Amino acid sequence: MNLRNFMVVAGALLAVTSCQGEQSFEEDKVLGPAGTDVTQRPVTEPSHSDVVMDGCCFFDPGPHTVEELYGDHQAWRVSGENFELIFSYGASIEPAPNLREATSSLVDGVEVRSRPLEADIGEIPLLTAVLEASKMNGMEVVDPRLTVFGQCKTDQGCSDASDVLTSLRF
Repeated sequence: MNLRNFMVVAGALLAVTSCQGEQSFEEDKVLGPAGTDVTQRPVTEPSHSDVVMDGCCFFDPGPHTVEELYGDHQAWRVSGENFELIFSYGASIEPAPNLREATSSLVDGVEVRSRPLEADIGEIPLLTAVLEASKMNGMEVVDPRLTVFGQCKTDQGCSDASDVLTSLRF
């Protein structure tokens, strides 16, 4: 076989094998931080003092210390005298934490499961909310989730933490 025929046959084989490797986008799921392009949140306008989690929500930290945490998810720590809250938002295939004695409510059309914070029991999951994503560029997006962990040392610390949590808007 001469070089020209060899190149034609090799090119044809390469084209056939590369077409077989294509995957349907309908089977793919996007996993990772989801922004406002996916969830269209927050829908409520935050004030200038609110902490905004893109694609999710915002909350008013009040006079308490706020620190952005870095990792796979958007995360913020709010610390006050005798309490600490950690807001974590992103897509996860892990199940939501089981909230003991949880109640459900709707906040701006988002179902929120929460439980009360008690003094001196250590850090526990306090709140979860799953935001519906949809499709992005033909791929199904894993629904992103907000999880809030918290702890408090005194009844006043628990009350201050509760004030921050009740300011949460989507």
